[in-house]
Parts: sequence; C-alpha cells; structure tokens
Amino acid sequence: MKYLAACSVILGMLFLLLTKVARPNLVPFMGRMYQARYLAGLVAGCTTRTGAIGYVAATNIPEVVRGIDAFALGVRRAAPEAKVYVRYIGDWSDDDRARQ
Repeated sequence: MKYLAACSVILGMLFLLLTKVARPNLVPFMGRMYQARYLAGLVAGCTTRTGAIGYVAATNIPEVVRGIDAFALGVRRAAPEAKVYVRYIGDWSDDDRARQ
C-alpha cells in the first residue's frame, strides 16, 4: 500500500483516503455508497427474468461486503424469491476476469 509509505515519509501533509485505514496524517472518509447499491438492487430485482442475479466483486473486505448486502436488500425488496450470486475476482481492474 504505497499511500501508507507516503504518509510515513511526508509527515507535514494531510492525506484523505476513501477507506477505514487511519494514521496520524491519514484521514479516512466513506461516502454512503450503499444507498446507490440498494437502488441498483431494486432495479435488478424488478428486471430479472430468471430470479438469478449475479454480482461481481473485487475482494472480500468490509466496504465491498457492505455494498453487496445493500444490493441484496434491494433485490429482496423487489423480488423476494430472487437469489443473488456473488463472485469475488480478487482484483479491482481485471475486466477479463469480471466477464467470466
């Protein structure tokens, strides 16, 4: 994590990071991304024809799981019998793995 190394070297600068990691000069912040994911789940639940809905996620960390949970709650609200299938690909930018 290069940003942690930068925080350790550049002590006179304040860093902001979209995560839960904190250091003396690294301030975490988190948007309410789960709200948009809940709405996406509502749309998925309203438009599914099979009741099987896929969710491709980068990795199993709290921020990602929070989004998956919100999505699944939206699906459940729109289509209570639908199932959400989650696949972790272990990467934030591997489009080829996400397509599989």
